[in-house]
Amino acid sequence: REGGKPEDAEHARSWPGGRTNHYLFDLNRDFFLKTQIESQARARVYHEWMPHVFADLHEMGSNATYFFSPPMPPYNAFVIPELMKWWNLIADANARAFDQFGWGYYTKESFDSFYPGYGTSYPSINGAVGMTYEQASARGVSIERRDGTILTLREAAWHHFTTSMATLRIVAERRTERIRDFHAFFVTALDQARKDTMKEILLDPRNDPQIAAKLVRNLLSEGVEILRTEQSFSNPGATSYLTKQTRSMRFPRGTYLIRLNQPQKILIKTLLAPENPLDDDFIAEQRKRLENRERTQFYDVTAWSMPLTYGIDAYWSTVPSRVDAQQVSNVPDFSGSVPNAPARQAYLIPFGTLAASKLLIRLQADGFRVRIARKPFTLAGTDWPEGTLVVRVNRNPDTLHERVETLAETFGVNITAVHHGLAEAGIDLASNSIEPLLEPRIALLTDSPVSTYGYGVIHYLFERVFKLNFTRLNGRDATDLNDYNLLIMPSGNYDGVFSGSKLRMLQNWIRAGGTVIALDGAAAWIQKDTLRLSEATLLNDEDDPDDPEKKIRIKQTPGAICRINLDERSFLSYGCPANLAVLVRSDRIFLPFKEETRRNVGRFVSGESLRLSGFIWPETEKHLAGKGYLFVESYGRGKLILFADDPNFRASYDGLNKLFLNAILLGPSLR
Repeated sequence: REGGKPEDAEHARSWPGGRTNHYLFDLNRDFFLKTQIESQARARVYHEWMPHVFADLHEMGSNATYFFSPPMPPYNAFVIPELMKWWNLIADANARAFDQFGWGYYTKESFDSFYPGYGTSYPSINGAVGMTYEQASARGVSIERRDGTILTLREAAWHHFTTSMATLRIVAERRTERIRDFHAFFVTALDQARKDTMKEILLDPRNDPQIAAKLVRNLLSEGVEILRTEQSFSNPGATSYLTKQTRSMRFPRGTYLIRLNQPQKILIKTLLAPENPLDDDFIAEQRKRLENRERTQFYDVTAWSMPLTYGIDAYWSTVPSRVDAQQVSNVPDFSGSVPNAPARQAYLIPFGTLAASKLLIRLQADGFRVRIARKPFTLAGTDWPEGTLVVRVNRNPDTLHERVETLAETFGVNITAVHHGLAEAGIDLASNSIEPLLEPRIALLTDSPVSTYGYGVIHYLFERVFKLNFTRLNGRDATDLNDYNLLIMPSGNYDGVFSGSKLRMLQNWIRAGGTVIALDGAAAWIQKDTLRLSEATLLNDEDDPDDPEKKIRIKQTPGAICRINLDERSFLSYGCPANLAVLVRSDRIFLPFKEETRRNVGRFVSGESLRLSGFIWPETEKHLAGKGYLFVESYGRGKLILFADDPNFRASYDGLNKLFLNAILLGPSLR
């Protein structure tokens, strides 16, 4: 018989593994996010067909058997009785097909349907019977399992073929019933909308109109009906996603309204509602598992509310707004302008949008010199805040004028041409408080022990979204960083990479002016006492104030969205809202610096608006209040910028892109 031993090189999956796309995204998490081109194409085909049944065929560990739906708890609210009925009908058909050959299978013990980004849940919020089928993988041609049996690729393929045909057969036999249930799904959605206290969702686009437009485009591709208001209006009972406060609110012309009384109500509620609550019995079971030192059944993140992840100023209301509005069929591209150009003194660029950060990247890449105001000023009757970009004419070539006009139109940013350098209030245009910005020369660490997903998302953002030049460095080969002024460390434990002479090289490079951005696990690594790099500390294993004989043990948060406040004095906050929604998904909590000196840039709020969405263990939430999310600290002439969690998670947190880019674009230049 033939059969590769598990340790055979054929089965070795070196970094980054084989389940991802080019940018190392797990596409089975990207169904509704649609950040990747493959997912966008898949969604287009999905909505062209609008299938009644959708089976997503996967592989799992070699020593398993075969899994098909029903999935394990927890179930989302979109799991209606009709869906469970079809899961059981199809499971019975699959089981009978496998029983003919004596093949093993199981249901209900793996792969939940709570997170809506899977191949089981995304179709289900579109009315289909969505299912995941998981086959034990041969990891190649064949592999020997723990019990001595041989699993082959041919056998694995035959199993998937068998369930596929059994599924098609039972659905064809009951096609009239399936079509009626498909229709009933949307009728049920309309009935739910009439009874639901949530009547509409309001998106105020003023903070960043282009990010709001991106979300609207995503929802339009899902068949969601969206209105845009034609004048300002009031809603008497608007509840803020970010503060949870309910009050009468005045909204501007151009606000997007998403009313739940429409066929895609279930999809809307699943993807956009502030909360998708977990069943109390499920939570009780997970606590028992923790007490018994068993693994919990949290399979993925428990929060994904898109208005929060996109960073949009969003509200929901129990009262439909009374305002004239037009249905949105598409969102046109944005276009900016440069009034009164060409400038004699300078061009002023407001820095409050992600588009402005992208424009800065392009200006620097084109070789133009850009400065940033560290103090506010008033010029030509306009108040300009800290963080305003200043491009001085006499410090740049004559091609600046034409290039600024082109980039304003390309990025949809309005730029002001000024002809007089004397401010009416505050600093003047040639002040030393308007500091030059260096173009970041970026080294991005890759390969083991770097997190596959943590690295991949940065690679994607830099190459496809920000168009930012960077160099990928294998940490083990990074013996000289002198060509770079910025080192980005995705999540990972770098003990095996930086030690001895390599650690001394890193320390000396930072002291000489280098900037390190460390994310998630990398931030936890860099704060270790033995490295003598950061003064940051973790709450973990500190003495418990409620019981001095015990140490604080932090339970891992399974992906909840929490609120932070930013220190508006820090350059990292330039152009960002004062409050942001961030993802928490680790078992680490960073203590804030006792002496601030602007080092505690982002801190978790206290009170009921700390947890905005998803599940946190109450004892963890208590410890998280007031603690740190984002820090900046000096190290010689250089600096360390630490993010407690990954702000780039699945490229889905557009609301944090600006904050992350500030660390990159401003970090190497500003003290």
